[in-house]
Amino acid sequence: MSPCSGCMKVRRAIVNVAPKRFAPPLARLLLPPVASAADVVRLARSWIGVPFRHQGRDRSGIDCWGVPVVILRDLRTLPDGFDERAYPRQPVSGQVDERITRFCTPLPEAVPGCLIALRLQRTITHVAIYTDADTLIHAMERGERGGVVEHGFRGLWRTRYAQGAWALPGVSYG
Repeated sequence: MSPCSGCMKVRRAIVNVAPKRFAPPLARLLLPPVASAADVVRLARSWIGVPFRHQGRDRSGIDCWGVPVVILRDLRTLPDGFDERAYPRQPVSGQVDERITRFCTPLPEAVPGCLIALRLQRTITHVAIYTDADTLIHAMERGERGGVVEHGFRGLWRTRYAQGAWALPGVSYG
């Protein structure tokens, strides 16, 4: 069920007008989530096979940040500012962290449909969607499987690269 346009206007107003540190808690308190974690996983899987393209946001190409952006866009829960594209091919230190902490809520552990922050270099530079099958869905630039892929969330992916699980805005994880 998608929210009415009036509800979405109120949600956007809360997220965009309130000071940054108050906006996410206010949105969660005043407006119930409008999408389920199962919706996130279903939509993420529909993007598997799409080629990688830096700052891409459509089926002709997409990058790792684009995956949660298009999912939230399709679920009609995309907050203004979440799809900021002013980032270089290799994100500046703290750039991805700031965006995640501004819009997402930390979770104690990974749950299906959540965002996983990944530190592939010295800082968090990559994101993925955790699924109900203990796998990750994300857009990879390199390798023979370049583009949006789904693979196991084990080994180094879980023990070394994963830097936290985050609830996406407007999604219910209950």
